[in-house]
Amino acid sequence: MPARGRTDGKRAASGGVVGAARRCARRPPPVDPASLFPALADAPPPSPHSSAPPPPPSSPHGHHGAPVPPSAPPPHLVERAERELRETDVRRSAGLVDLIARQRELAAAASPPTPGSRFRAALADDPVFLLSFLRVAKFRLPVAAARIDRFAAFVDVEPWASLPSVPQLLRVYGHGALGLTATRDRAGRTMVTVSGAKLVSLLDDAGMGALKRVGFWAFCALLRQPEVAICGVVLVQNMASAGMGLLRHLKGPEMSAWWNIAQHVLPLRLRGIYITQQPPYMGIAWAVVRQFLSPKVRGRVQLLGKDPAALAKFIDPAQLPVEVGGSLPRDEAYAMQVVVGGMQDTRWMKLSHDAVSAMKEAGFAKRGGT
Repeated sequence: MPARGRTDGKRAASGGVVGAARRCARRPPPVDPASLFPALADAPPPSPHSSAPPPPPSSPHGHHGAPVPPSAPPPHLVERAERELRETDVRRSAGLVDLIARQRELAAAASPPTPGSRFRAALADDPVFLLSFLRVAKFRLPVAAARIDRFAAFVDVEPWASLPSVPQLLRVYGHGALGLTATRDRAGRTMVTVSGAKLVSLLDDAGMGALKRVGFWAFCALLRQPEVAICGVVLVQNMASAGMGLLRHLKGPEMSAWWNIAQHVLPLRLRGIYITQQPPYMGIAWAVVRQFLSPKVRGRVQLLGKDPAALAKFIDPAQLPVEVGGSLPRDEAYAMQVVVGGMQDTRWMKLSHDAVSAMKEAGFAKRGGT
């Protein structure tokens, strides 16, 4: 699969971003970088000799009190974004201008409009989500464009992608097998947790298809957070008491489809998978799952046996919920609020007013707002 991704990137370079620019006589109106990043045009450059500490992560202001553009990294992640992703103000502005123009051009060329073209039109007006494609590609434009093309094609063939289902969200998150922590690991990465003791019953009840859909909607919502788009996510799975019934779900086509989405469609930095309290059949399970993973992701899997202390070498247990070997209480409301809030902010997703009202009545209002 990685070789295919490189081929897609080369094809995008010759027939996508560059090729479209050469072929089309009429280009969309140019995008003014200052309209996207007014603070970058107005703010003076930071002094290299300044000893003033940066504002805290929650502050909306950067150097010299200038507002941070919504698509720029928060001050505490600026250095990391440049070191790991090659992100600079110039690359970010130029990359967004190029990709915005391309999405508008391709959306306008679709006749009749399709779900994928409507996604492109919305993406052109959503620099926060668009930037996640540049970040996962480390600001290589052809690679970012190729992933957007795969995403648009996916939306075209999977109508559910832009129509999140509140009943499915409630059903999956309410089961207790999946979790999202408000804490980060030592490397600042967002942690998604899986409780093996509840996983099989969730799969029996809802099916792998429901988990695939909820996972897609949830990660799209999470990618609106710069910490997720820049630092990435890790999966922490405690497989204690996971029965052998899990094997029949691992072998199904939905499992393969999910890993294709996670690795090749979503603009997601999957930085690690930690599996603790392995069941006796783990060797069989791993033989099935590893065939769905790229070599890069396979190299980030840590099989930690049954030693409860093994996970602590990578992640502080104090930052994890009890169901995966930590000490934090489960915060189901946090996960739902973050996911629903992110979906409300994602222009190409259609979350009905009735659905939002139902979420509020269930106690899952958007954090920090309505």
